Amino acid sequence: MKRIILIIAIVTASVAGYAVGKSLLANHTHDAGHSGGLDQNGGHTDSRTGLYHYHR
Repeated sequence: MKRIILIIAIVTASVAGYAVGKSLLANHTHDAGHSGGLDQNGGHTDSRTGLYHYHR
């Protein structure tokens, strides 16, 4: 019985660690705020407002 509880605890910790790691990576890749392309200056024109802004 103790062995089964230990195995369940290890599997649970592994799944939780994977989920946290994946969440951190997903959040890191979306730091720019949106998926709009950037020009050589690191910015672009906002299609809604018509204003140019930078991201870098």
